[in-house]
Amino acid sequence: MSEQNVKAFFEKVHAYATLRAKLKAVSGEDRESTVKAIVEMASKMGLPFTAEEYARATASHAGPPKPRRQ
Repeated sequence: MSEQNVKAFFEKVHAYATLRAKLKAVSGEDRESTVKAIVEMASKMGLPFTAEEYARATASHAGPPKPRRQ
């Protein structure tokens, strides 16, 4: 379920420029702080997941998951 939240989070980020700007602003100097900020941001949006779930969900992607075409 939570790995689905990772995908849903990035679909929202892709859809909204304001979220993309927030994501860019929370990007830290290292991966650990960036992932922590992403986890916190997603949780506040009602899409909770852990850093481990984030790592699993994004392991096979060169970048964030692509949004589904409707």
